[in-house]
Amino acid sequence: MPVDNSGRVYVVGSVPVLHPEAQTVEEMLEGWRNQQLCRNLDPDTIAGRVRLVERFIEHTNEFPWTWTPAMVEEFFSDLRRLRADRRKRRREHYVR
Repeated sequence: MPVDNSGRVYVVGSVPVLHPEAQTVEEMLEGWRNQQLCRNLDPDTIAGRVRLVERFIEHTNEFPWTWTPAMVEEFFSDLRRLRADRRKRRREHYVR
């Protein structure tokens, strides 16, 4: 395994990465998880936050570096609408 002068492992340049964008997102999320663990946050809190970002990625079908404020607004307005619909269905169920 190749190691630089400071002891860090590095990827050999001659080996191409199959999906560099997806790998970059995974590494970003892993770094964010580690940062939150260092802050001693609850693992369930961290998992929920990471899952929200993953849901946003699925919703937009875009990588984080292409996100726009409009995408965020659309995502959260969709979430609010879905939650309101769920509450309404629950109320209708109990009224019957």
